[in-house]
Amino acid sequence: MPYRITWEKQGVYNKLWDSVDIGQISRMMDIIGADERFDDIHYVLNDYLDVTQLSLTPPHIDEIVAIDIAQSYSNPRYYSISVAKDKRILTLLEYWASIHITPGRVALFTSLEQARAWISTRPPLMNSRWMPASAASDWR
Repeated sequence: MPYRITWEKQGVYNKLWDSVDIGQISRMMDIIGADERFDDIHYVLNDYLDVTQLSLTPPHIDEIVAIDIAQSYSNPRYYSISVAKDKRILTLLEYWASIHITPGRVALFTSLEQARAWISTRPPLMNSRWMPASAASDWR
């Protein structure tokens, strides 16, 4: 299992490493969404900095977006944030962000410090389905 889920006061921090595929990401998302604490979180922070291979295709990313959107119906107040430096991984994450129907919930960064600083300035979302797309302009 190349990931670790850590529940924080206001969110979830997911540390991923080595080679990661769609099955592992889906399981991670299912575990988080099924936890009773999920309904109260304000962010999901995915750390891809130590991932050496992300075995995802656009259809896999479509599946991840669908899970994320479905989970947002249970908790519409959380942001989906990812951190990566590898260009290949960033390209996949940028695709993920570009097709998301609620772009104001999605942010990408190249350092944990940037991501955590961004999180600290954001109140929980009230209704992410109506958030303007311009809110997603906080890219790296």
